[in-house]
Amino acid sequence: MGVGGRHKGITPPNVPWEIFVACTASEGVDMATYLALHTSVDLDGLYDILEMSDAASSWKSAATMNAREGTG
Repeated sequence: MGVGGRHKGITPPNVPWEIFVACTASEGVDMATYLALHTSVDLDGLYDILEMSDAASSWKSAATMNAREGTG
């Protein structure tokens, strides 16, 4: 603590990064998505989930920036 520089969290050694990103949220682990990835969602579906998450995040960021700038 108190040391300067970049900080980063741990990397789960047993989980591919795509699954980690798709199944984690601010509330914790999304068990429904995790279960679907093991039972019914294929690799293409996983990439769709990641793409939707990225797009949703960009829309939220844009809306926040627009609100701050008053450009609605």
